[in-house]
Amino acid sequence: MLAALDDPSIVILDVRDVDEWVGTSSSPYGQDYCPRKGRIPGARWLERYRMTKPMPQGQMFKEPEEILAECATVGIAPQSTVHLDCFKGARASNTDLALQPAGVRKVKRYFGSWNEWSRDPSLPIETGMPEMAAAA
Repeated sequence: MLAALDDPSIVILDVRDVDEWVGTSSSPYGQDYCPRKGRIPGARWLERYRMTKPMPQGQMFKEPEEILAECATVGIAPQSTVHLDCFKGARASNTDLALQPAGVRKVKRYFGSWNEWSRDPSLPIETGMPEMAAAA
């Protein structure tokens, strides 16, 4: 993931909840579970819930064209190279399952995700709303 920071052809996609992404909480397990709060620098945010919709049998993945529409809102197209992260890999894995049938197939998952990244003080982080999102 560290190498992806310097590669503009890779989209780092954070699929955590908004409070984790902006840095007001460190994890789904508690506000201060990890030593640091925030996100991997340059990560785009697409909360994993946007990949699903309520159905009579429960939450189900959206149709491929709906997934692609969600992806387009953060600049992801079928040909994009995407590196997924969340807190420890579960939400990233779930998102990967939604992306594959939609045709986004160049996907890698960072299994250590924020739980690992936040525990290494030498790794950079961002917090708050990015300038682009704040201006929109």
